[in-house]
Amino acid sequence: MSHQLAAAAYQETTSAPINSAKVAYLNALISETPAARYSATTQLFQNLGHVLHHVQDMAQPQHVRNDAHCDAPVCAVLASLGVQGTGAEAAPLRL
Repeated sequence: MSHQLAAAAYQETTSAPINSAKVAYLNALISETPAARYSATTQLFQNLGHVLHHVQDMAQPQHVRNDAHCDAPVCAVLASLGVQGTGAEAAPLRL
């Protein structure tokens, strides 16, 4: 029971997905009921997915440089109407 109290106290002080994943991992291991362990495991993988998404974003040049990037047809239409920031008007990155 003291582990659960420690996890609850830690969870109150964290907000980043990686910290929430750590708490969910602990809860997935020590929760008393299968339903609570399942819920914590679900939360664990959702939080890890958020972390991985941020890592993927950091590897995307448009995200790193804060460039607009949209390949959807609606972006081309908006760019043709003069709307800025759609990414359709940006030149492709050449390496």
